[in-house]
Amino acid sequence: MLFQLMDKIRRKITVKFEKRRRVARKFQGRRILPSVMKELNDISRGLDIEYERIDDMIAEVSESVALGGKCHVTDLANRTCTCRAFQVSGKPCKHAISFITGIRGVTIEHFVDDCYSVAKFAAAYAPILPGLTDMSQWPSVNKEFFLNPPILRRAPGRPKVQRQKSGAENSKGKGKKGQHQCPICKAYGHRWQSCKDAAPEALEAYAEVAKQKRDKRKKKSITKAICTTSDQATNGTLPLLPCPSENETALALLSCPSDAIQDDVAKSTSSKSTSKSRRSKVISVVPDSPAMGTRSKKRAAPNSQAMASRSKKKLKL
Repeated sequence: MLFQLMDKIRRKITVKFEKRRRVARKFQGRRILPSVMKELNDISRGLDIEYERIDDMIAEVSESVALGGKCHVTDLANRTCTCRAFQVSGKPCKHAISFITGIRGVTIEHFVDDCYSVAKFAAAYAPILPGLTDMSQWPSVNKEFFLNPPILRRAPGRPKVQRQKSGAENSKGKGKKGQHQCPICKAYGHRWQSCKDAAPEALEAYAEVAKQKRDKRKKKSITKAICTTSDQATNGTLPLLPCPSENETALALLSCPSDAIQDDVAKSTSSKSTSKSRRSKVISVVPDSPAMGTRSKKRAAPNSQAMASRSKKKLKL
């Protein structure tokens, strides 16, 4: 039932609020939450960033070539940086942290926004949710109307199963998901064949590497096919061509001219001696034999026995 679900959610929220109030009491005496400070301290370790001071609280910060080689301007007094991560998150970015760690008498904690403070955390969970009895003790109310459920319609397109992440969240995958990275200029959105910043020597080198990879894949597929065929021949599972039956051979011979019949008879005789596993009986028929009466009535004699299958009246007893 819906009211049971809502009551379960209410109970979980009540327990969570009480737990957070106990945590806030343990953090008394600190300005910023320990989890936020731990995150910023981890960022401050191993930064490959250099800065040049323009003023007491303003500096020009330069990243290393491995990080992109970009240059940003950081203003600690106004808590801004040209990368905009400082303004959006309220926490010092890596450029601001590299500048803060080089100034004496200040710490990272002084430049964190108040929304991450222990006081704001305690104020958020200060309200106490009232308790509630079970449904049997609720007062009965005459609503004088019936609330029908809404008409649900399936939304167009495939339903989404993943949450849309914000720009501040870092994905765990390599690079930008869904975009191909050019191996020459390290940019996204194009391949090395259409790279505009690539030198001709680099394009020739990558073309040679791509050709070697294609040849290697082709050789591997051919080797695999040969191994599969040899294994089937060894195990006896290689499919053989079906041998024609006597009726099919006779019909094929009757539909051919006399010269072709003799050639087929010669071929069948030679193949019979070379291949013992695939034997097929071949009927040798003379061109003017009575057996041709089923195909041609002109060559057969009127009193021939072969005409009996066509007309019993012409057969003399």
